[in-house]
Amino acid sequence: MLLNCRGLHHSVAILVAAASLLCSSILHASEQSEYSIRQGVAAYEAGEYQKALEYFAEAVRLGASQAALYYDIGVTHYKLKQYDQADEAFRIVAQSPKWEPLALYNRALIAYRQNQLELANEYATKSISLSKSPGLVAQNYRLLDRLEKGNQGYPSWSKLVYLGLGYNDNVLFTEAGASSISGEGDTFVDFVGRLRRTFGSPDSKKLKFLVQANLRDYRNLNEYDQMGLRSGLEKELGHPNSAVGAYLEQVLLDGKGYEFITSLEYRQKFASNGKSPLELKYSFNNYSMLDSNYAFLGGVLHRIRLEKERKLEAGSFEAYFQGEYNDREDQTVSGDFYSYSPVHLGFGAIYKKNLSSRRLVSGSVFLQGSRFQDPDVRSGLAKTREDGLLEFRLDIIHVSSTRWVYRASYMGTVNSSNYSEFSYDQNVVSVGIFKSF
Repeated sequence: MLLNCRGLHHSVAILVAAASLLCSSILHASEQSEYSIRQGVAAYEAGEYQKALEYFAEAVRLGASQAALYYDIGVTHYKLKQYDQADEAFRIVAQSPKWEPLALYNRALIAYRQNQLELANEYATKSISLSKSPGLVAQNYRLLDRLEKGNQGYPSWSKLVYLGLGYNDNVLFTEAGASSISGEGDTFVDFVGRLRRTFGSPDSKKLKFLVQANLRDYRNLNEYDQMGLRSGLEKELGHPNSAVGAYLEQVLLDGKGYEFITSLEYRQKFASNGKSPLELKYSFNNYSMLDSNYAFLGGVLHRIRLEKERKLEAGSFEAYFQGEYNDREDQTVSGDFYSYSPVHLGFGAIYKKNLSSRRLVSGSVFLQGSRFQDPDVRSGLAKTREDGLLEFRLDIIHVSSTRWVYRASYMGTVNSSNYSEFSYDQNVVSVGIFKSF
């Protein structure tokens, strides 16, 4: 079975050299050439690029000639900075109509690296005209932006701006189990601004600095207005499939300091012999409460997430598991009920489908079970609290010819608890526009 290329929605900075772009290219290969291809993919994922080329060359000698194999060869040559050989491989790939848009994009990246800016513009423009993937179209537009600016070096700065409007039929604020539920609906405005600076080169272990601001402002229920300010550093480790990060974040409610979060994060992708890699993410979060009324919420939270994505003919499917544990004390806003050390375990799935070269639909569902050790202050008896949460979301995304991206979203949430104080349902609709620079 032919496995589609992975990573089309990554930034241009990752380029074709990212391991997530590697394809398995096993269709129609003989048993011997299939073995060589698998060995080549494994060698690539281990960072042994010259050895990977030897395996791919052996597969060609044994008669394998499919476009996906030559794509693998092109990616590996690119990683070794052998741009002429990489371009020749992608030229062969482009002879397949199915692979032509992606091959042209990669040839545009190579021309960009070789300072052949007019040729890069030609390849990227043609890739846009042929592509049926909104992600690939967006990648080409980012490259064209850099060509317009005459920036031939590494794209050290990236910026994102988002502005949205929406309606929430049950405004609430939840924090690791503690809930403040208004039971009222209200309109809101969302804003996100992000600035990221990348140090290094596409072929080095990169260091990234991030600053991001998030704002949700309600028209009437101002006590639920939220603002977050986050900054941090992320460093790639010995292989681009792993990285560590350290972040600081301050959250404000209704314009007042609420909490300060210090986070350490680690992520790792595990090689899987040409199949979509399994990705592990772990975060350690320390909460310091800035509002003395919520001092009981201070403490440490551990979160782990395992996810696996599979590229499909016209989209992708991702499944993931997420677990959380913390030693924080949570309570309802009435102050009558306390929850200690909640454990959250959840499973989710995300499906994305390309409707056209400029339109994408994404649907997701998340199911989580939570268990708390709760002394009931009102009765004096200890009783275990258990919650079940179901969340589903639908997004429609459109990439315009002006390179702005439009999004319409719906999210529904149902939380059921054996304590009525924590049961709620919520529906949120929103529309927004954003652009990456």
